[in-house]
Amino acid sequence: MPFFLLPAWMLFAICGAVLLLVRRLRRVGIYTILISSAALLCAFVFSTLVVYAGMRILGPASPTWHEFTFFVMYVGAIGGGAVAGGLAGLFATRKLLGPR
Repeated sequence: MPFFLLPAWMLFAICGAVLLLVRRLRRVGIYTILISSAALLCAFVFSTLVVYAGMRILGPASPTWHEFTFFVMYVGAIGGGAVAGGLAGLFATRKLLGPR
């Protein structure tokens, strides 16, 4: 898991916690915290699955182009997991909070 995601998540979590303190922006704070947490979780899960599956499929002795393909799949899994988790967090938060 790339560790640049953790500081970004912490930034969003802190900003969301500050937004929770302002009455008018409380819903925005909840959205910020839950969406960023779901995105981080899904990015972690997707990238971990790619690492495990890639090592099983490619094996220890693989050509150089397999390593590049594996790296592209890993980075794509991080991005795809973040997008999928963000959307899942958005829809889950909308369902959780309901209409205004």
